[in-house]
Amino acid sequence: MILITFEESIGYLGVYVFLMAVAGSLIVGLYYLADLVEANLKTTKKVVVYTAQGLLAVLGLLWVLEGVDVWTMVPTIAAPLGYWRVVHRTYPFISPSDPVLLLSAGMTLWAHGMWMKYHMSTFHHISVVLGFFLVVVWLVPFMILISLAANDNVLPGVASGMPTALYQSSGSGSGGEGGAGRGSERRGKGTRTLLASLFDGFRGQGAPGRPKDRSY
Repeated sequence: MILITFEESIGYLGVYVFLMAVAGSLIVGLYYLADLVEANLKTTKKVVVYTAQGLLAVLGLLWVLEGVDVWTMVPTIAAPLGYWRVVHRTYPFISPSDPVLLLSAGMTLWAHGMWMKYHMSTFHHISVVLGFFLVVVWLVPFMILISLAANDNVLPGVASGMPTALYQSSGSGSGGEGGAGRGSERRGKGTRTLLASLFDGFRGQGAPGRPKDRSY
């Protein structure tokens, strides 16, 4: 039977405390990002679009300078193109069942697998590989995931980008006055976004947030 020393037990305790601190920092960071998205819809859309455009430029240089094979580059380029189209067309209303969004997610998984295969044939430090995956493969999808927080803050209507069939079918059974009343009621409640409400639940409070800039 192998017993650990007192010094080693202190080291294991430190590792545990470090992991808990990292987890807590991630939760706080996600909450803050969700709150920023909720407060700045127009700015968030610009950031996502410009990030996708910049990533496409980086991928073009990567293809030319590094000579990466075409089957690795095709899904890597197709994914941000799809996300860009979804954000440009329907933001801030992004449906998780949107075919273009689902296709882009599939392209992201394909690109992840192809880049894993690519890096197995090269020799880079693990930190370089992780940073590469963060920028090239997962940065835009992560921004899209955070942007889903804006969905709960969007009232039905043409200006929201929500498909017409959704809000027309949901309001077909009631009069316009009732729909307007519900809209006013929702605005008065200061509805939190999906992620912000989730983290509020973790904190044990559901207090409404500060007044939000809902322009987009």
